Order: sequence, then C-alpha cells, then structure tokens
Amino acid sequence: MSIFEYNARLHEETLKKEGYEDGFEDGREDGRVEERGEILQNALQKSYTPEQIAEFTGVDLEEVLRVQRKMLQDES
Repeated sequence: MSIFEYNARLHEETLKKEGYEDGFEDGREDGRVEERGEILQNALQKSYTPEQIAEFTGVDLEEVLRVQRKMLQDES
C-alpha cells in the first residue's frame, strides 16, 4: 500500500464523516423550525396577536405573520 492510497482513503472517510455531521445538523435544524412553527400556530389559535407572539417568543414578526397567512390558506 502506498502513501497515496492511504491518503485517498483517509480523505474519503473524512468526507463521509463531514457529510454525516452536516446532515445530522440539518436534521436538527429542520426539527427546530418545525417545532417553532407548531408553537406559533398554537399561540395564534389561542388568539394571541402576532405582535404578542413575536415579543414573547423572540421570533421575527414577519415569520409569525407568514405562519398566520399559511394557517389561513390551509383553512380555505
């Protein structure tokens, strides 16, 4: 086995590991976004205003309004 073969294998293993870690982090982020959307929907269903929700969750008002619009579209 030459040093070039070893480096290629090490490089491939490193790429696989980095890809796995990136995918894992993307999955975690997707879960957080989905959970945040559910929290916003629940608050909107309880008749909190978008401004109140943005204030107590720290989520940008535009995102709260986007969730509200989507909810209204889904109802029709």
